[in-house]
Amino acid sequence: MVGFLSRIVTWFGAAGFSLFGAWKIFFAGTFIAFLMVGAYNLVAEIIQELLNFVITQVGTVEEPEGFTIAAFTGFVGWFLSVMKIPECMSFIVTMITLKWTLRKIPLLRW
Repeated sequence: MVGFLSRIVTWFGAAGFSLFGAWKIFFAGTFIAFLMVGAYNLVAEIIQELLNFVITQVGTVEEPEGFTIAAFTGFVGWFLSVMKIPECMSFIVTMITLKWTLRKIPLLRW
């Protein structure tokens, strides 16, 4: 009788422990997945707001008299577009902004 009771208690204990572990893994995985999506959306929103702010600030800058903006046209414009220089500069500025944003998070220190 004692062996039977100990076997039942052990079975229920093992089943409860396994069920607890399964639920813990399920909830932890779900939480981590939603946390990553939320963190990605937060970083994307911050970058979008920063770039919109920069665009509005650059749009309101007045040019001084006699100041000319260099415009790449002709062969130079074609060559720069073939080498993807504007896209590279956009990527570099975005990565610098992302690095600056991540440095502002106190838990991340690189």
